[in-house]
Amino acid sequence: MTPRETIRVLLDTNFLMLPLRFGVDIKSELGRIVESSFKLVTTLAVVDELLRLKHQVKPGKVKEIDFALATAEGIEKIDDALGPKEDVDDQLIRLAESRGVVVATTDAELRRRLRKAFLPVIYMRQSRYLAIDGII
Repeated sequence: MTPRETIRVLLDTNFLMLPLRFGVDIKSELGRIVESSFKLVTTLAVVDELLRLKHQVKPGKVKEIDFALATAEGIEKIDDALGPKEDVDDQLIRLAESRGVVVATTDAELRRRLRKAFLPVIYMRQSRYLAIDGII
């Protein structure tokens, strides 16, 4: 039996804010549900989205965004430009299809789109646990 390949978990904007917002330990929860080695990744477009949001949110939310930016700083960024007329969610779906990454999100609409495309998605359940839809 050969060891499973490392799974790349692609974190979206709102997922990066989970630890501070809900006190969820992303790494230990992912270890529990993925049952394989994993690597956290995000995209430059997600980081740009966080930087834009930082200037648009109420002062109380800036701390969450700063935490998300600090988390993103320490993980690999997929260097992939947004296509014409493509938003960040479109990019994440495209990367899941083309590169086999597993998207982690708390965005209900993105989660629905991923499931509709038969792509695995990691999401939060009961404000404290991570769960996965689909097969990795």
